[in-house]
Amino acid sequence: MRDPRIRRLRHRKFAGVSRGRLPHLHDWLQERIAALADTGTPIEFSVAPALDGSFICVAEEFKSGDGPIIIGSDADGVPPVSFSADSYSWSESSDAYINDDGSSVPAGMLILQQYWIERIDASSFFLYALLDGMKDSDNRISPLDVGSGHLYIMPDASQSGLFSLMRQGVKSLAIQTLTTIDNMLGLLP
Repeated sequence: MRDPRIRRLRHRKFAGVSRGRLPHLHDWLQERIAALADTGTPIEFSVAPALDGSFICVAEEFKSGDGPIIIGSDADGVPPVSFSADSYSWSESSDAYINDDGSSVPAGMLILQQYWIERIDASSFFLYALLDGMKDSDNRISPLDVGSGHLYIMPDASQSGLFSLMRQGVKSLAIQTLTTIDNMLGLLP
């Protein structure tokens, strides 16, 4: 069954995905998802020790509005090739998602949930569940703990992630030219 969101997007004119040139947006999206599969480099980050809702990433400078991103964890410090719900289970006792290897994302955060970045400074940022929610600090994601193991961010190149970019004004031609998931950060105008 086709995603109902495709019908709404199909009738908008996106460069390279107009009705005449590509009658099936669903097929185009699946092609893009397959082409970008396993091409991302997870970026390690951590929860600020003060648990004030901020996160720290020393190796990368993000811009406000970067996203959509997803998070994951790993115990041994070797970044996962991709994030999958199959390797996580919900733990009632810790109120968090636990990876099969024993690592966990911070309590109060969800795996495979889209988040958007608001830059604080060169190494710190906040996360929001909605890009539009960045206008109100009440919508800021506030982790309840620091999680365990190594935490990673990766741009979301799923169908949902590509939809989010297109809804925010990223042209399909820009998405078509992406060679890696990493290049998705910074696409928003």
